[in-house]
Amino acid sequence: MVKSDGTPYVFTRRWDDHTSKYPHIVEAIREASIPPSSLLIAELCIDPLIMLDHMWAQKHMGEIQKADTLRGVCKPDQSNCLKRQRLNPVKAGVFGYLYHAGNKVWNLPYRNVLKALERSIPELSDDEILFLPRELPIISSDMAIDLVRRNKLSMEGLVIWDVGMAMEVTMNGKPLRRASWKIKAKGEMDVIAYDGEPGKVVDHYGSIRICRMDANGNQVDMGTVGGLKPKQGETDPSNWKFPCVIEVTYDNIFPDTGLLQFGSFSKIHEDKLPEEVDLFSLVSGGES
Repeated sequence: MVKSDGTPYVFTRRWDDHTSKYPHIVEAIREASIPPSSLLIAELCIDPLIMLDHMWAQKHMGEIQKADTLRGVCKPDQSNCLKRQRLNPVKAGVFGYLYHAGNKVWNLPYRNVLKALERSIPELSDDEILFLPRELPIISSDMAIDLVRRNKLSMEGLVIWDVGMAMEVTMNGKPLRRASWKIKAKGEMDVIAYDGEPGKVVDHYGSIRICRMDANGNQVDMGTVGGLKPKQGETDPSNWKFPCVIEVTYDNIFPDTGLLQFGSFSKIHEDKLPEEVDLFSLVSGGES
């Protein structure tokens, strides 16, 4: 945000003032040609040039955001946060104006917003602190999915915008998917389901506790997965005999815990035994 007096600020989606956490971002905004009374949407991220596995980048970014912060409010001393940023520099991907020079622009076609951004932050490169969305030679959904799958270690996914449509935003600044589509590469694996947790529907499991076995035959907990629906038959865990083998889909694997990001039940494998599911195939790349 650039207020009417030209002073730049950095707010979270919950409108917590985190300006003191990112002095280099504030200075970059000050040097750009962003008019007063403007509100932009940006995503803070670890410098893409580091080529860090995106799950580690996400973890480090979360640590930076939480450092020297209490219940969303920044502490007077930001030394811990700034130290973390020296190890993992933060940049800002700027992808939209909500207000430009006091005028509402989020209801205009996205191409208009991009043109305003390009005029405000010209000639951006990978070396700049602020960067804009990039154009990619993608002409089909299959090409987009293939691109994400081939780069799944460095890329969480793609957000594709229809430049002829307007954005739609919530009160917390998060864009709705009216004018854009998010594409992620889903992984899938077999795991051991060993227990269920109650859900909101009476007599129905809301989630399933899962694990795999290590080389010594010890159970390695992998948290829970959802995606269950109140149906009869094999998709209803109340009819399963624990432990059993199920297939799950997921977006990514958290590198420090081994837990699944957005894990979801896919199907039950009645033809497999729990002892057939081990960690070796997971860590050696035997499964995608």
